[in-house]
This record gives sequence, structure tokens and C-alpha cells, in this order.
Amino acid sequence: MRTKLRTKFMLWLMAHTLVIYLVFGVGLFIFNQHEQREHPDDRTEEQAELLIIYGIMLAALPIGITGAWLVTGQLLRPLQSMLRTADQIRSGQIELRLETPVASDELGRLARTLNEAFDNYHRLLARVDRFSLDAAHQLRNPLAAMRTSAEVCLQQPRSPAEYEEALAQLLEEARRLSHTVDQLLLLARLNRDTLREVFAPLDLVPLVRGLAEALQPAFEARGIQLAIRLPDTPVRLRGSARLLEQAVANLLDNAQRITPTGGRVMLELATPSPSRLAVSVADSGPGLGRDIQPGALSAETPIQPTGGGSEGTGLGLLIVSNIARAHGGEVQAAVSEWNGARFTMDLPRLA
Repeated sequence: MRTKLRTKFMLWLMAHTLVIYLVFGVGLFIFNQHEQREHPDDRTEEQAELLIIYGIMLAALPIGITGAWLVTGQLLRPLQSMLRTADQIRSGQIELRLETPVASDELGRLARTLNEAFDNYHRLLARVDRFSLDAAHQLRNPLAAMRTSAEVCLQQPRSPAEYEEALAQLLEEARRLSHTVDQLLLLARLNRDTLREVFAPLDLVPLVRGLAEALQPAFEARGIQLAIRLPDTPVRLRGSARLLEQAVANLLDNAQRITPTGGRVMLELATPSPSRLAVSVADSGPGLGRDIQPGALSAETPIQPTGGGSEGTGLGLLIVSNIARAHGGEVQAAVSEWNGARFTMDLPRLA
């Protein structure tokens, strides 16, 4: 049978009290013997006084123990309440939090620490649930398209040209599926705190310029004008070049997908302050999606594609938001100067 904490306190307190009584009693006995030698005529009186003191000590012992039992119960009451709440959280009521008795004492600090741990656990569960939903939604459409193409192709004999067309469709869906899996794996990795261990100082100017030059033909093929605006001086930060390149590529891919033929896209790298930098992509598309409001993008709510298009489900923007958050920044959504969408990664800058 496990001993309760209150009983342990009482046993510890009783042991210390008995030691104090023993030391005090021995001291009184030695002092009484000294007084009897100094005053032989008052020996009887000295012995009586010693017995009275011993009697008072024995009478006070149960009173002290009873008071200590009540006091320890009062002191441990907040801890018992915290334990009951923790049991409820363990049973599945993860939205509950511990009550903080006195914020400045040990129990108060313990309650705050545990509440922070429960908050982190709740956020982790939300991320897992959201990742599962994103994965299911992202993988469902390509798989359904591949299955439909194969079923239609097998319904009746077809010509070699028709088979080639069906295989080309399957290959395209497989490419999209592979890209989605890579994005989901990247999103899962971004939720790890160890990611910052591989960060290093880097200059964003050549990274952004090289990415824009690599993607320029894709924009030209759709008749979209891609302009870039970069500073003449280096813009440095501490981070992962591969992840930042992925984030900018996702923003450009989103802009290209929703911008109509003949539209415009602007990629800009600016330094609004000595300690901050901003990478923004603005387009002349249909504007922000129905679930995106101007301001910082939240990692706790799903991001639907801008403009209400059918392609994609906002996973690219979700990855951009997580990459920015991993680098100590955030993503801001706004309306562009062409009444389209503007997404800006606001990141800390190295001096």
C-alpha cells in the first residue's frame, strides 16, 4: 500500500519533534540535576518542577500533532486539486488546466510549468491531427484521379494512342502525388525543435535572385510577367538555405497558379528595419481566399487556396508559415497593389 504524502509529512514531523523533545528533555534533566546539587534543600521542589515540565510536554504532544495534521491537510489541498485535474486531463479532457493557488510559491510555479507542458502537448496533438487531415486530403485527389483513369482505360480495348494518353495522365498524377508526399514530409520535419541545429548564416539576395531566374521560364510560358526587386547590399540571416528556398518557391508557385494569363507577379526582398527583413510575393490574381484574412497567418487554422481555386489546398502556404515560424518569423497576408494577394515572410535579420 502506498503511503500518502500527508502521512509522510506527519511521520517526518513526528520524528523531528521526538528528537527535539528528547534533546530538550535531556537538557532539562541535566540542568535539574545541576540545580539539585547547587540547592540540596530544594531537591524535592526541583524534581516536582521537572515532572511538571515533562507532563506539559507530553500533554502538548498530541495537540501539536493534531494541529500539524490539520495544517498539512490545508497546505496539501491545492496539490490534491491539481492531482484531480491532472487525472481528468490524463483521461482525455485535454482542454482543462491546473488552478494556480499562489502564483509566487512553489505550487504556483509547478502549476504554471505543468500548464505550459499541457499547452505544448495540446498543440502537438493539434499538429498531428492537422497533419493527418492534410495528408489524407492531399493524397485523396491524385489517388482518385489515378484510379479513375485506370478504370476507364480497362473498361474496353483502346487504341495505342489512347493508352499513351491514359499513361501520361497517370504519370502526371504520380508526379503530383510524389510532390505532395515530399511536401508532407517537409511539413512533418518542420515541427521538430532540432531543426535549428542546422541553421547557418547566409545571404538571401543571391538565393532569391537564383530562384527567380530558375522559375522565370515557367512564368513566361503562362504569359505572366515576373518582376524582382532586390537590394544592392547583402541581406543576411541565420537559417536553412534549402528551407528558405522552398518557402519562396511555394509563394511563387502559389502566385503563378492563381494569376491569370497576362497578369503580374512581383518578388521583393526588403529590409524594413535594421533587425528585420521581408520577402514578399504579390500577384494580380483574384485576391485572398475565403479563409485568409489580412494579417499574420495562423498555424492553428487550415489555409485554403487563394482565389477559391480548385487546385491545391493551401499546403504550400502552410509550409511557408511553418518555415517562417521555424526561423523566428511569421507570414503576413495582405491585398496587393493590383487587388490580388500579397504574402510576406517577416524574418529576423543578422546585423
